[in-house]
Amino acid sequence: MKRKRHLLIISLISEHHISTQEELLSYLSQNGVDVTQATVSRDIKELKLIKTPDSSGGYYYVVSDDIRENSKNNRNSLLSSSIIDVKSAGNMVCVLCNPGSAQAVCFSIDEIKSEIIIGTIAGDDTIFVMCSNQHDANETCKMIKRLAEME
Repeated sequence: MKRKRHLLIISLISEHHISTQEELLSYLSQNGVDVTQATVSRDIKELKLIKTPDSSGGYYYVVSDDIRENSKNNRNSLLSSSIIDVKSAGNMVCVLCNPGSAQAVCFSIDEIKSEIIIGTIAGDDTIFVMCSNQHDANETCKMIKRLAEME
């Protein structure tokens, strides 16, 4: 539910110049999502939204390109320094990591928000990624290797 709400918020701020939390609450409500102002405030922090000036001297929410780029660079650096091997078998992908790094790598994989990944589970040095079928698992394996600069 939270992930869908976050995607909706990003979509709404991309489509509309939303300048207040109250406006965002109203748009969310119009889209069938009833949450409190406190929840919206937390969502704004988690999504790292910032306000940027508009032509009329006001401000509106946007997703920072710098934050997106830094997040992407940090993720790719973590993946390339932590992943030892990636293999697929059936509809699963097994990601072998340096000891103690699987949780952080797993979080980074989850943040990719790929539609072909059903779910992930991490131990200390191993991650299992579940996909719908073998083709999606093979594509996920290639994607993770590419992000980890293994290909």
